[in-house]
Amino acid sequence: MSNLEFTYKCNGVDYPVIVTRKRKRTISYTFKDGVFKVSAPYMFASQKTIIQGLDKFAERLIKRSVKPQPRGNDFIYLLGDKVPLHDSGEIRFTNGDEVKYKSQEDLDKKLKKWFLKYIENRVRYYERLMEIDKPYKIHVKKMSTRYGSNSSQTHSLSFATVLMHYTNDVI
Repeated sequence: MSNLEFTYKCNGVDYPVIVTRKRKRTISYTFKDGVFKVSAPYMFASQKTIIQGLDKFAERLIKRSVKPQPRGNDFIYLLGDKVPLHDSGEIRFTNGDEVKYKSQEDLDKKLKKWFLKYIENRVRYYERLMEIDKPYKIHVKKMSTRYGSNSSQTHSLSFATVLMHYTNDVI
């Protein structure tokens, strides 16, 4: 494996580019942590060819890498709405619900409980709509690889806690 490193200017900003040569047929481009990583075939991908590809894909790769944070020091997104976090230690929702907390850990625990109640109401609504006789057990937990799962064996639905940040339509 031979490597090549250079800088690439996109929208007036210089970005480092790391080219790794591998036994493959195509060139692939990724952008992570402010660095373009290019995987290219040993023989046929010149620096000129790689730069032409960066000219084509760089803006899209940079744009795709920027994700809005669901939480900041003084706010959190809940059901798609930006909700301010006050020093008073309480959050009020537009529907009248209220969550009081003492610390970040306490807030996380109470929001998980609140989201479980919210999801249960939504699932029960759809169970009635679909005329499902036996109600599902519902769980909310931290999942890093999926937004939810359905177990037919235990007749339960699991939802990722990260869903609480998205709008009702997305959920």
